Amino acid sequence: MISILTDAPENVAAFYAMGETPKNDFEALVLPHIKHKHSKFQELNYMIYLNGNVEKDNFQSLFKECCSNLQDFTNWNRTAIVMDDDHLESFHETFATLMSGELRFFSKQNIYDALYWCHNGKALSA
Repeated sequence: MISILTDAPENVAAFYAMGETPKNDFEALVLPHIKHKHSKFQELNYMIYLNGNVEKDNFQSLFKECCSNLQDFTNWNRTAIVMDDDHLESFHETFATLMSGELRFFSKQNIYDALYWCHNGKALSA
């Protein structure tokens, strides 16, 4: 299941993924939301929070397809992926080849850091 994080900054397309991520969720929810944000801000700042029980292989496959549907988006600006530390390496390999712009991974306890960085490209002050 994928849902939109409605309390994200206005210029960030932010999502939460948990368990199985059906293709329909990408087509009906993710793609339109990304396209709306891109048309409004002329760049894409994207964050996804992956819950620990998200089906990794399923999600990676769907995200690859999603990215291929967005090849005309040349203004990928910042992408933040929030997830458990134990999956970072395998996800980095997948996403690094798909994304242009900046890509950063954040642990779950740093979700607000991820949103802040996606919003303005700066780290939160300590």
